[in-house]
Amino acid sequence: FPVTIRRVNQELEAARQFLQILRFHFKTANIYFLLGNHDLRYQVWLESKAVELLGCEEFELGSLLRVGELGITVLDDRTLIKAGKLIITHGHLVIRGVFAPVNATRGAYMRAKQSVLIGHTHKISEHTETNMDGDITTTWSTGCLSELSPDYNPFANGYAHGFAHVRVTDDEGRFSVKNIRIFNGQIL
Repeated sequence: FPVTIRRVNQELEAARQFLQILRFHFKTANIYFLLGNHDLRYQVWLESKAVELLGCEEFELGSLLRVGELGITVLDDRTLIKAGKLIITHGHLVIRGVFAPVNATRGAYMRAKQSVLIGHTHKISEHTETNMDGDITTTWSTGCLSELSPDYNPFANGYAHGFAHVRVTDDEGRFSVKNIRIFNGQIL
């Protein structure tokens, strides 16, 4: 099958437009851009093809996306974000190797042993376990906002559009998660 070659300028412009829309709708919110495995490809490319540009601010991904103009903070992919007691991470460092199971959220549970929200798999799922005290631990994976059938994985990938809404509910760090699906452009 023919592979569509996407241009970097098109990808950057699409990302900029998304970030501008996000800022427009959330004018005063703290917005964080947590790097994931696809974002890191650019850094890897620089390291292998254009090492002379490493360290030049103008060539950093955040600069190319103009996140500073939008008041968006870029976070390293190893950053664990906490929303109360919930850990949020991209997930590519959690779901990998032997920890790349059929059920990504169970794999995340087995690795973290605490409530975690990941997005790496582009699949919407949830896994809950209860301990002997009756305490529950849940892991979630969110859908994505990207193509569902990219050239590198066009068939039977199970990808779904979606996002999560997390709300810290009290001073104890309790939280609620709504793992929201988007289907045919409609939020369900």
